[in-house]
Amino acid sequence: MEVFPYIDITVVSLRIESNANFAPFNVEERMKFTLCCLAALCIWKGSATASPFPIYSSASDGSTVAPAVGASAYGAYLSTGWIFGEVSVDPSWVGQAIWGQDILFTAPAEIQVGVLEGLWAADGPDGGPGTLLDIGETYTLDFLPTDSYIIVYTNYPVPAGNFWVGYSFETYDQPSATAAQLNALAFDLGSAPTVGTTSTDALLSSATGVLGNDPAISGTAGGYLAQGIYLYSTDAPETSTWALITGGILSLVGLKFRSRKAGRTQDLTR
Repeated sequence: MEVFPYIDITVVSLRIESNANFAPFNVEERMKFTLCCLAALCIWKGSATASPFPIYSSASDGSTVAPAVGASAYGAYLSTGWIFGEVSVDPSWVGQAIWGQDILFTAPAEIQVGVLEGLWAADGPDGGPGTLLDIGETYTLDFLPTDSYIIVYTNYPVPAGNFWVGYSFETYDQPSATAAQLNALAFDLGSAPTVGTTSTDALLSSATGVLGNDPAISGTAGGYLAQGIYLYSTDAPETSTWALITGGILSLVGLKFRSRKAGRTQDLTR
């Protein structure tokens, strides 16, 4: 059962009870105004259903894994080894733009860090990361000493079949972060996904920096990668939602019809 947000009902109630606002109107006009407010509220509540939703989700199980190699120089900045998590989603989502991807990690001390992110097709050796589909980086963010997560907005179309998502910590936009700080970070491992599927443990790579096709794999992480992949869509309204929208529209139509009828009666009696 849907319930109207408390703040919305409060706003309508305050406007109804304000004598100063309604002093010039008679009872019938007040009722028309009230019904208009409620009708508009029904239509707004019924149509506001857009939100991000997961097509893959694996929650942290409390275990972590450090990158296979610590922070190494890559050009003018530092980068750790990569971790890759295999992903498979419902085929109906293939081709739709990814709204965001998130990973969970543990930071034992405050740090300013960014993340390199990439997508690979599962056509590499033994079904591992093969053809590079997309790669990018986040802005540097400030994280406190606690379990944290980063959301990466890629807008890349959902690949067909199994694919791999990879991540690496980096200091491209924050050169003051030290190798020791990056080496203290660890990726969270996850339980079996509740949305989407995966068939293998996360993989670790000793390669650092920006990668291309067939990144080298040095071993497994001993569990799934805790991560999520999200789409953003305006969902079709549910049955109860359509009832709200329809009720609001019919209320407005009824008020308009009554106003026209009242106007005609007044004209005929002049």
